[in-house]
Amino acid sequence: MLKFIKSEKLTWGNADKVDEQTINRLKKLYKFHHLDWEDVQSDIHDPKLDVYKNYLFAIFNVPNFKDHSRYVALEELDIFIGKSYIITIHKGGLKEIDELFKKLEKSSALRKEWLGKGTDFVLFKILQLLFKTRMKQAADHISAKLIHVEKNVYSHTGRQNIEELATLRRNVLSFRRLVDPQRELISSLAIDKHGFINDEYEPYFDDVRDYLDRIWTRLSNYKDTIDGLYETNESLLTYKTNEIIKILTIISVALMPPTLLSGIFGMNINLPFEGQPNMVWAIYGFIFAITMIIIFVLKKRKWF
Repeated sequence: MLKFIKSEKLTWGNADKVDEQTINRLKKLYKFHHLDWEDVQSDIHDPKLDVYKNYLFAIFNVPNFKDHSRYVALEELDIFIGKSYIITIHKGGLKEIDELFKKLEKSSALRKEWLGKGTDFVLFKILQLLFKTRMKQAADHISAKLIHVEKNVYSHTGRQNIEELATLRRNVLSFRRLVDPQRELISSLAIDKHGFINDEYEPYFDDVRDYLDRIWTRLSNYKDTIDGLYETNESLLTYKTNEIIKILTIISVALMPPTLLSGIFGMNINLPFEGQPNMVWAIYGFIFAITMIIIFVLKKRKWF
């Protein structure tokens, strides 16, 4: 649904659904480029900023983490910024914007204060709210999962660790692809020379940029940690495999003499001690003793 709140200087329109009715209503009120309408109606795009003579069009992406999902999804926010209006459009996944809009609807004092400061201030508040809630939530989730997986890697090895590390790596890489272009986008807004963003609000957008930089640093650290855990997990798996191979090799070597002896005495030819059945057990006992001595020596030298 498309709603508007107005002040003497500014109109804020917010749409929490992208349907034909909403788009047609906006087209009657504002003359935006047809390519921008296509971007609004299509699937999620990479963050970008298009500058026109009478307005700016920006696309922002924010993470959308859900407890029942293993992956961090993305939500798109499309914003049209003019001299006397700001239009925010999303597909219902950004409840924070809707709640902020309702807050201004109910409070005339807050509405007068915020809208009276212009589009740049309202834009800053929207971005600050989204980035500092959604990105922190997603980053904290990844951090908690990373601590859990790190404990599992050192306590036991297995397929589950590999799957969880792969999931975390995918989330971190997706998150990095989301954050990186928006750092430059925010910087472009801060130094806007077209009059849509006043110079006095440059420090505000620099603050948002600094927050994104801190998130980027956290994600870089997470990526390094995940890479290190991958190597550690692979090393532990390799060590475990080598230990199993050692044990199987020792068993194979220990069984070789009895197997050879049984093969010899199974031949239909004249053999030593063939008239003395008890000698077979003596030979087996001798071989067993030699095998145990060899295993003892190898164990003492810490070969396994």
